[in-house]
Amino acid sequence: MSNFINDLIKNSNDQIKYKNTVTTGEITKDNGDGTYAVKINNADEAIPVVDTLHYDAIFSVGEIVTIGNENSCKESPKILGHAKKLKQEPIEVEVDYTGGGSGSDGGSGSGARVETIHAYGLRTTSAYLEGEITLFSIGNCTTRGFRYGLTDAYGSETHEDGSFGEGTYSLQITGLAANTIYHYQAYITDANGDEQLGEDKTMITDGVLLYENQMETSVGWANINRPYIQKAQHFTAESNHTIEKIELYLLKYNSAVTGTAYIDIYNADGSGFPTGEILSTISFNTSGLPDKATGLEWDWSEYTLNSPINITSGSEIVIVVRFPDGLYSNSIYWGLYVPRDASGRGLESENTGVTWVKDIGGYYDGNPIYTDYTFKIYGR
Repeated sequence: MSNFINDLIKNSNDQIKYKNTVTTGEITKDNGDGTYAVKINNADEAIPVVDTLHYDAIFSVGEIVTIGNENSCKESPKILGHAKKLKQEPIEVEVDYTGGGSGSDGGSGSGARVETIHAYGLRTTSAYLEGEITLFSIGNCTTRGFRYGLTDAYGSETHEDGSFGEGTYSLQITGLAANTIYHYQAYITDANGDEQLGEDKTMITDGVLLYENQMETSVGWANINRPYIQKAQHFTAESNHTIEKIELYLLKYNSAVTGTAYIDIYNADGSGFPTGEILSTISFNTSGLPDKATGLEWDWSEYTLNSPINITSGSEIVIVVRFPDGLYSNSIYWGLYVPRDASGRGLESENTGVTWVKDIGGYYDGNPIYTDYTFKIYGR
């Protein structure tokens, strides 16, 4: 015991700070404010208020604890940590009251602690989990990972082996089901070979892919290169659900493109054109888009709606993309494909959305070829 406490009490200059008498006592009352009443060495009465050396240490009524007198002053006792139910005889040790310590509970037991922080990067079938390790004057952990599953019994896990110090860590989990609640928990194996567990938390994966409008082979593009030019795509809801996320095929003209673009969601009128108030809007910095000038491949850009939209079966919805900072040399492109008939519902406005027409990409045998824009809609 004395060797362990000596390890705790050295200051930054590796010097022993205090030398005090340590004894044991019994917790007789939890005062509810982090202090306890403690009866020491068969005394007639308990000391009514005794603070703990570690602010987050927790003890139970009836438990035997180790008590020390700070600066050799019996009027300043502190609970140093848990103790076994031993015969209560004073022992002479050296104690540092400046803090520190080890143990997964922040007390004076040996070990480390891990916290389950959160889940992020949630997709329909995958997510990233983050935990944080705290070491208490012992060596690095040898394993860090997460358990996860549909209940707090988990059933699946992912981990990595090595030598891991303090700080946050993240691991990806895959093979999940869309629109599903999962439990997850961080865990580590500390330098003593003991497993330490974090809290149980829950997350919900992204909703299912509701609508998908994309090309099979080659892709064209629609240039949004003026503040007054807007492009749009119409679709009809096939069931009752909530729209939460949208993906579009977007590019920027070159690396110099800058400015904020917007994705607005509207109801459609009887002609399939946007009408009424914006249901939800998304703004994004165009500098983060793939660069057409460097030959980068088209890629899906993912955007989460600021406010999810509840829609009913048969509702007609319009996705509008606008770029108020657009110029010929500062433009973005929305990927499209070209149906050979009039079924396409890609739309275009050349007066900032005041009036709309179906976007005609060209003519074939004298007949107009209408465009459709690529998109994916996710929801629940």
